[in-house]
Amino acid sequence: MSPHDAEPTPQSIAALQGASVAFYLGSDFQPQVQRAVDALPDDVVAIDLLEVDSLRTIDSPIPGVVGEVDGEVLAGGRDPHMWVDPVLFSEMVRGIQDGLVAANPGCADAINANAEAYLADLAQLDEDFVSALATCETRTLVTSHAAFGYLADRYGLKQAPIAGISPEQEPNAQSLRAVAEVARADGVKTVFFEELVPPDLAEVVASEIGAQTAALDPVEGLPSDAVAEGESYVSIQRRNLDALRQGLGCTA
Repeated sequence: MSPHDAEPTPQSIAALQGASVAFYLGSDFQPQVQRAVDALPDDVVAIDLLEVDSLRTIDSPIPGVVGEVDGEVLAGGRDPHMWVDPVLFSEMVRGIQDGLVAANPGCADAINANAEAYLADLAQLDEDFVSALATCETRTLVTSHAAFGYLADRYGLKQAPIAGISPEQEPNAQSLRAVAEVARADGVKTVFFEELVPPDLAEVVASEIGAQTAALDPVEGLPSDAVAEGESYVSIQRRNLDALRQGLGCTA
């Protein structure tokens, strides 16, 4: 299920109603969640982590691609996926830090210390992205999902999404020709797909345009068992960086 379609359970709604502060992604990115937050008691402080001025307009699909369009688009065609940019994600962490301190002033020292340590990890992640993606054979990022525009903007890449190909359907000949034209013109040798996209779709596109495929994670969810095993935003983004470095032919 897409995060856009997330629907709170009765148990999670009850937990929210007993909270001091609730963090959520608003701007109609998760309509069901937003409705639950809007219904919270007045004494629950609700903080919208997408309530910022820096939301970009989502990139248009590669011209000529036909099919269903990705639904994770905000009103006005704005792109909600700002967390894929480590620098903007750091701003979201600051918002969480400030909200927790306001709700728990007696724990401010511990909250601030933990937040600063995490922000240092994110700063190092940003530096590693800058270094690793400085020199690449191509700077065109062909993706199945228009979720990596903020990351592309941050590190001087150009996102070319194949939004319009439904994960449940193989692309038609027209869509394949459109993707192949961009791939040839920009020296693209790797098409990036999300792990949720069936592998047969990736194989069809790759074989038709003579490219390899690699997975990128839009960091839209992390199961509790993965967290228990040490998985995190930073570890996911480091895998993304390795995939980008190899797929774009970067030499750093």
